[in-house]
Order: sequence, then C-alpha cells, then structure tokens
Amino acid sequence: DAVLPNGDLHISGQQTININGEKTNIKLKGRVRRADIASGNTVLSTRLADAAIDYDGTGYVNRSTKTGVATRIMNWLGIS
Repeated sequence: DAVLPNGDLHISGQQTININGEKTNIKLKGRVRRADIASGNTVLSTRLADAAIDYDGTGYVNRSTKTGVATRIMNWLGIS
C-alpha cells in the first residue's frame, strides 16, 4: 500500500473463502519491516505491527450467531 518515512511497509490484503455455501471474508492490514519479509515474500503474523483483522461472513452459521432483533431492542432499552 505505502512506504512509511521510516522504511516500514503498510500492507493490506483480503481473501474470500466459500465452503458449503458459507462465504467468509477476511481482511488484514498492518505494518511490516522489510527485514521481516522472508525469501518467499511471506511475513510471520507475529511480525505484523498495528494489525487490524476483519473477519465477516454470510450463511447459516453467521446468521445463527447474530443476536435477534427483539433481544437487541431489549438490550438497548436495558430490559435484558
């Protein structure tokens, strides 16, 4: 994405995985030092600074883990 003034690299990427109708989107961004990039153009996750990971999906499993509308309203009203 960008080279920072100290030489670090701001990187980002995303991947979509579709398994049995379940679509999962994974987005990653952060900062790496050039010295931490391996010969195969890979970076260990432990070497990613300021990491932000977004994990979202669609399908039955994702829908079943979301709170229902009535529960969200009750929580908002402080009734739960």
